[in-house]
Amino acid sequence: MRAAAKVLAAQTGTQVMVLGDIAELGEAAVSEHQSLGRTIATTGINVLCVGEYAPFTVAGAQEVSGINAHAFTDKDSLLAYLKPYLQAQQAQPCTVLFKGSRSMQMETLINALIEE
Repeated sequence: MRAAAKVLAAQTGTQVMVLGDIAELGEAAVSEHQSLGRTIATTGINVLCVGEYAPFTVAGAQEVSGINAHAFTDKDSLLAYLKPYLQAQQAQPCTVLFKGSRSMQMETLINALIEE
């Protein structure tokens, strides 16, 4: 995820990273999600997180910077935010990267966006 954030940060225009939980981290899950948030914040990209650990990723990001970082409890609420956000970005280039553990089924978000 850290490498993906660096690649995304190199893109022109608006960059949005949509993150799902990283599964199978065991007892390190909270601290790893916080650390990930801090790392992503240093790139300056916008972060939208969904899942059980989303608040920890956002909290880590906000420790470092005032970037646009939001946590959502479910994909429907994330989509309700993301759709109008992307529509507002239409006048400029915008790159969106979706990343999460396979169990998060992040492709369902992509499918919901392209079906409209």
